[in-house]
Amino acid sequence: MLCLKRTMASKIDKDGDRKKELRIRTSQSGPISPSKKQSTESGDSAHSAPTTPLSPNIPPLIEEEVNHNEMPNRKETNEAILQLEAEPKVMESNSKHGTLQRLETTHIGKSIDNLMTPALVIDINIVQANVSKMMERAEEYGVKVRPHMKSHKTLEGAEIMTGGKKQTIAVSTLAEASFYAAAGYDDILYTGYLDKSKIEMCAEIAEELNSFHILLDSYYIVELLRERPLKDGKLWSIFIDIDSQTNGCGVDPSEYAGVSLAVSISSEASMHFNGLYVHCSNAYKCSGPEEVERVGEQTADMVNKFAAKLRKMKKHKVQVPEICFGSTPTCSLPGPSMRIMTEWQAGNYIFHDVEGQRLGACKTKDMAMQVLAKVIAHYPNRKQIIIDCGWTALSLHGAENGYCAFQGHPHMRIVSMSQEVSVVDDERGTLDHSRFPIGTILRLFPFNASATAALHRIYYVHSDSKIVEEWTPIRGW
Repeated sequence: MLCLKRTMASKIDKDGDRKKELRIRTSQSGPISPSKKQSTESGDSAHSAPTTPLSPNIPPLIEEEVNHNEMPNRKETNEAILQLEAEPKVMESNSKHGTLQRLETTHIGKSIDNLMTPALVIDINIVQANVSKMMERAEEYGVKVRPHMKSHKTLEGAEIMTGGKKQTIAVSTLAEASFYAAAGYDDILYTGYLDKSKIEMCAEIAEELNSFHILLDSYYIVELLRERPLKDGKLWSIFIDIDSQTNGCGVDPSEYAGVSLAVSISSEASMHFNGLYVHCSNAYKCSGPEEVERVGEQTADMVNKFAAKLRKMKKHKVQVPEICFGSTPTCSLPGPSMRIMTEWQAGNYIFHDVEGQRLGACKTKDMAMQVLAKVIAHYPNRKQIIIDCGWTALSLHGAENGYCAFQGHPHMRIVSMSQEVSVVDDERGTLDHSRFPIGTILRLFPFNASATAALHRIYYVHSDSKIVEEWTPIRGW
């Protein structure tokens, strides 16, 4: 399929006035198809700067708005963006060999077995069950869920994870933040890290939304924010990132620097200290469910003690309204201390994967994502087969665990992988080639669903193997 990637854009003209433009450009990482779901809603605009000429395939209404460099009606423009190319059309490519026409089609209503492989498929029934289970668990613990969008990056996934409320989400990139803001989402926490080049875009989003939160762990960012106060008296809403003892990003709660940073933010007239953020990435190093729960408890206890320390700084007016805490493993296997948190932050639970199964966060029946691959060659002398799925469709995550799990074939494994193909054998050395004729479709559960999803421009969403939707993720940073 030949398609276009669309985002909303903004720029500053020579006079310093801010004007809104529509940026429609061909994706540098490959064509990205729009979602085929017809009922997508839309809302406010997103941000970036136009860089490429307009395509002749852009509908006349939007092309006219861009060419005249006028301020388009935000609602109408967003609806046009989110529903652009809803109908199949012929896309043309000119070359010295003539004009090549390709029909952009939808697979909705067809079986996933008809898809060209490799293809990423999502079981919508499992997705809905996974999300319901997480929401019920959080309600039992008396906390709200702030679902992270980074695993799927789609409007459809967001609608399911928020229960249609379009509120209280986390994103990992400003492209995601703009995308969801344009679709009418609010109370967005940007968990990526800031530098000077991102401040202006963050400011624009913060000025448009009721609630837009950012993450930091250094005075450097505080100084940058001080230099760019928000308009109309709005305050920067800030979470301090806490290191979950992985020696990664975030302040060390055992050191005074974190306390000093909270005091500094609380004293700034243009800022509001909204609380603490902890991504429990340490849980992914665990060996099983008992250790996951123990690590989650230890991390929660560490954060609660740090929050108590901050709340004692009354003369500095430090308050800790929110503690946003978690990861899919820890939120799937919560201990008693996680009741003290105000928000659970997790995202991969929408799909689950082999890594989560290894940790005890899910079972095979909970894994909603698969990559379909075909058998394309036999090597009887080596007792191996070749499938048309390499690391560009599956990812290199989980090498020590065979990269994936084969549905219905627990002893099959990938022994080597190249860009487009993989070599598969049976760990028992007894691969029966007669069971896997050339063209046989195999279903692979990825080791890391987020990494695999990032490699695909369209997700084929099915119910009982019949495709019911096609989700298109936002890409870029």
